Amino acid sequence: GYKHASKDTSTVFRIEGMPGLGWMLSRDLYKKELEAKWPNESEPLTWDGWIREGPQLQGRECLIPEVSRTYHFDTGMHINAYQQRKHFNTRSYAHDRFIPLHNLDSLLKDPYEVVIHSLLK
Repeated sequence: GYKHASKDTSTVFRIEGMPGLGWMLSRDLYKKELEAKWPNESEPLTWDGWIREGPQLQGRECLIPEVSRTYHFDTGMHINAYQQRKHFNTRSYAHDRFIPLHNLDSLLKDPYEVVIHSLLK
C-alpha cells in the first residue's frame, strides 16, 4: 500500500485475484495443477500475467499484508526507471524480519463474508 495509508504491519486483507510479485502457493497446488501448464519463455505472456488469468485463479482469493514484505528494487521487462520511482517509491515496506499477524481467523471464507456484507450494508 501507499505510505500515507499503510501503517499496520500486522494487518492482513483478503482479496480477489493475484496481487502481484512476491507471493507464495503450496507445493501441492503447483505440482498437481500449475506445473504442467506453466508458461515457457517463448510465450508472449509473463508468468505474473498468466497467473492472473481466470483458468489459473479459479475463483481463489489471496491474503495480502497491509504493508508489503517485498521490495521492487530495479527496472525490469515492463518498467523503466521513471515508473520505478513514481510507482514503487511511494509504497510502504515492512523491514522487520518477523512480524506477528492478527485476526487471521477472520479471513477464513465464512467469517470474512459476514464482515464484508456488514460493511457493505
